[in-house]
Amino acid sequence: MSHSPRVSLGASFLILGIARAVSSMLAILILPVQSELESGRGAVTLIVTVHLVWYSIASVACGLCVDRLGPRATIALGGLAMGAGLAAMSFAHSLLSLSMAFGVLCGIGVALSACVLTWTLIVGPLA
Repeated sequence: MSHSPRVSLGASFLILGIARAVSSMLAILILPVQSELESGRGAVTLIVTVHLVWYSIASVACGLCVDRLGPRATIALGGLAMGAGLAAMSFAHSLLSLSMAFGVLCGIGVALSACVLTWTLIVGPLA
């Protein structure tokens, strides 16, 4: 099934917007999370560091996923990881569980979806 370039461009910007919102969300919610978990600012911002580390690792692995699965499957896999991370965040009651949900799952999800789309928008289609 072939889509017009405008549909692809619109879908790309929508997914990139969601990925960037997820990536920035904890920075916006730092004070409520800090008071809810009764933790210091350093401990809560460490979760963002975990997110960025996993984002970096998954960005490197993203190329392998695109080669083996294709860009659509890689973006879908990233969306599933992001969704699972957001769902797990709603059940998180500790710094460790929040680090696993936001740091690991959302970090991987943002990388797998955003890296492919950013490359496609800047350079051109992958496949």
